[in-house]
Amino acid sequence: VNGFFQHSNCDVRLGPLNYLVSGPELHRWHHSEFAEESDTNFGNNLIIWDLVFGTRFLPPDREVGRLGLVNRDYPLGFLTQMTTPFVPGLDKR
Repeated sequence: VNGFFQHSNCDVRLGPLNYLVSGPELHRWHHSEFAEESDTNFGNNLIIWDLVFGTRFLPPDREVGRLGLVNRDYPLGFLTQMTTPFVPGLDKR
């Protein structure tokens, strides 16, 4: 259920709870098209590890911009997507 909640396109603001749980407002940054923003907020339910490793990202002064993949030619097939982690730089092209 939390996965559906995180990926919903609802304007839900959790305020201080963003230091405990990963809701849409926080998780949306994980899907930013910019690597420095999308390499953040890895917590699925609780964000304890993001706090420990310094990967929590929620700028107070702006909203997340465009979401999606940097590489618009990213493979669409299941098997090719499963092998992309082994292709150096594919996610950055």
